[in-house]
Amino acid sequence: MRTGEARLFQTSLHRATLVKADLSNADLGNAVLTRANLEDATLDKADLREADMTSAQLQRADLREAHLSDANNDPNDLSLSRRGDAILREADLRDSDLKDAQVADGQLDESTLTGATMPDGSTHD
Repeated sequence: MRTGEARLFQTSLHRATLVKADLSNADLGNAVLTRANLEDATLDKADLREADMTSAQLQRADLREAHLSDANNDPNDLSLSRRGDAILREADLRDSDLKDAQVADGQLDESTLTGATMPDGSTHD
């Protein structure tokens, strides 16, 4: 599936199967992606601000330069996601697995990290 720059603002994609979908530059702000399967999806430069991604499957998803501010990502396994320069400020990453993530200084500022497994293997309080 190729969508590049799709406008899906406030769209409900609850339980959608978007495996290997190309959602580069897509506007998914305020979208409902609960329990969606986004494995191997390309979400680089996607706008996911305030999206509800509760229990979405994001294994190996490409989130480079994705904007996840105020997104609810609880609880996702982001351990295999290629997150690069994803903007994660104020993202809800409770109970997420970030152990293999490459996180730059300030990338998780103001994010909710309760119970998240951090890149160093520790669990955030």
